[in-house]
Amino acid sequence: SLWEKYVEPVLRLIETHYMEDLTAEKLCRQVYVSPQYLSRLFVRYLGCSVYEYLTNYRITKAYNRHRV
Repeated sequence: SLWEKYVEPVLRLIETHYMEDLTAEKLCRQVYVSPQYLSRLFVRYLGCSVYEYLTNYRITKAYNRHRV
């Protein structure tokens, strides 16, 4: 499915490399699709763009680090 082929691998990359200099462009290259297509898939499955997801993931991680 599109989820398994494109979205899930990008989510794993974000989870393991979120502290690095990730961009939607770099992430889409990892799954061989255009940034526009990957963003459309994210909106379809997650309700937000790749950039929004990455930003929210980083904020959540930072918030959780400071709470401990």
